[in-house]
Amino acid sequence: MFGRNTYSVVIGVGPAQDGDGKWHIQITKYDVRLEKREIATTDNGKSRTPEAIKTTKEEHEPLHDKHMDALQREMQNKVVKTGLTTRPQEEMQQKEVEKLGNQFESINKREQEACKQGGREWNKIIEKETNK
Repeated sequence: MFGRNTYSVVIGVGPAQDGDGKWHIQITKYDVRLEKREIATTDNGKSRTPEAIKTTKEEHEPLHDKHMDALQREMQNKVVKTGLTTRPQEEMQQKEVEKLGNQFESINKREQEACKQGGREWNKIIEKETNK
């Protein structure tokens, strides 16, 4: 709406052996990073008020950050593939990293669109941002 965050993710996975001798792949690294933040100072060619800009900077965009931080915490050490009878080869691990990267892109897109849909945590912020 009035801001744009660009996030990236660094993902690592590794094999681990279960107590029953089977193998699994789990996430060893899942770091979500804010790469860029842009805040709009105009709305359809009209200047936004300082209060609206402040709301975007201090409430709207940090809410996206909060959601991405929660995702990062949720993914730490998560097991993504189980029941393997042999140690997973590098190629299989790389496929899991690619799947996780695609999943992140999808989640990121939904997160950036969520505020446009409104909802309980967004409505008050959007109202302040649009000076209603």
